[in-house]
Parts: sequence; C-alpha cells; structure tokens
Amino acid sequence: TKDDIRLNPGKHNIIGVDLPMGSLKLSWSKIELQSNVQCLVRQHGVDTTLFVQDLNTSMRYLTGKYDLEFLTIPRRIYEGVELKQSKTTEVKLPNQGKLRIIAAEPGFASIYEKNESGDYQKVYDFYLMQKRELIEVLPGRYLIVYKPKSSYDCEMTIERYINIGSNTMLSVNL
Repeated sequence: TKDDIRLNPGKHNIIGVDLPMGSLKLSWSKIELQSNVQCLVRQHGVDTTLFVQDLNTSMRYLTGKYDLEFLTIPRRIYEGVELKQSKTTEVKLPNQGKLRIIAAEPGFASIYEKNESGDYQKVYDFYLMQKRELIEVLPGRYLIVYKPKSSYDCEMTIERYINIGSNTMLSVNL
C-alpha cells in the first residue's frame, strides 16, 4: 500500500509504486544466428498466457514462479521457474538440428520422440508431406512413420529410427 496519494481531477495522474521485479532471459545453449522460436510465459499453475517472449531476449516480470512453454519441435515445458528480485534467471535450450526428409512421393508422416520411459510420443504431423521437407527439431531420439498417399496397404508403411544432435543436419530417405 502507498500512503499520501493525491489525485488531481482532470489531469493524467502517475503514481509510482515499488514492485519486486526479476528478469527472464531465454537463449540457446550456444549462439544461434537466426531464431524465430517463441516461448509462452504463464504464471505458475495458471492456463492463461501472460506474454509471448522471443528466444534470445530478456524481459522483466514480477517476482514469482512461472511456467514456460517453448514452441519448438518437440515443445519443451519448464514448470515453476522462479524469478527473484533484481536477479536474472536464464533458461537455455539446446541448439536445434535440421531434419531433411526425402520421400519417393507425397504421403502422410508423423514424428515421434522417445521419452525417458522408452515410449514414443507424437510431436509432429505432416498432414500431407511433400517429396522433400526440412524442419528444425531439438536434439533427441525420434521415430518417423511414413505412408505414401497413393498406397492403401499398411505394408507400405515405413519406419525410421533416428538420432538428431545440436547444430547438425540429418537426411532421411523414405
């Protein structure tokens, strides 16, 4: 609370209030020249998005805990990131790798990421994949499942297990 506040009628009133603020810096683990990755910033435990912050930027927020959702493939979520007064909290993502997929013909494909328990979880869908696709993905172990559009047989489904590292280009022929 602030005492001795006087409002002047008919004028724009500015009231200075001291607020505990901290900075949130989002970046790659190594320098990335170009990045259009964004992060949804939410108060911890609240579904409403507070702000959309670009990677490689620093923003000031009120102190407290925040949930961060990076709009990468696959999405990365950090819950309960704490911002302290007059401090900078830095969250770094591993640099992405590039995945080039080359298919004999257009088709349907999905990418699955292997999680810690060894199960695969869908992280990306090509609703109608062209003959050549190039996407950026975070490092990890993945499974690509592809079926040509012209095929109605499940025997034509192709599976490829891949590993992608930071700052690498991987080409996969289907």
